[in-house]
Amino acid sequence: MYEKIMSKLSPTMTKWLKTFHVICACLWGGGAVCLVLLHWAVPTTSGDELFARDLCMKFIDDWVVSSGAVGCLATGVIFSTVGGWGFFKFPWITAKFVMNTGFIGFGAIFFVPWLNKMAHLSDMERIAALEDPIYLQSKFLNEMVAVGMALSLFFLVWLTIFKPWGRREGKHHPKR
Repeated sequence: MYEKIMSKLSPTMTKWLKTFHVICACLWGGGAVCLVLLHWAVPTTSGDELFARDLCMKFIDDWVVSSGAVGCLATGVIFSTVGGWGFFKFPWITAKFVMNTGFIGFGAIFFVPWLNKMAHLSDMERIAALEDPIYLQSKFLNEMVAVGMALSLFFLVWLTIFKPWGRREGKHHPKR
């Protein structure tokens, strides 16, 4: 039955698409965990260290997390359209799509500006940024969202593996 669902993609194309999807998920999840670790496991004792840490977080988010999230969205859209899974046949796919687009939108509107603000303020103020209320607020919000994002990504992996909730029409999802 799985072959029937994926009939619009050749077996080799399906394997390559899965490969890219998993690599993107690894980038996204690994980057999210790195952001949490940089916040909580890397102490800063000087302004240069603070700025370097903030710049590393900005770099990881700009290049690793963002590319992973967009890559997951792109490969997920291909799976849903060309692969025959659809966006709304299975509630777990709908949940993944909504969460992915929500992460990208929230990141672009809030998370990236907080990181940019942190890097800018730590560059200008160095260690004094740790006393700046704007920096501290951006740092706190960024930390909380980074933890929430990492935990949510574990949930997305769980959805991918267990495929709960079945098919919308009441039929069971394909066994793999």
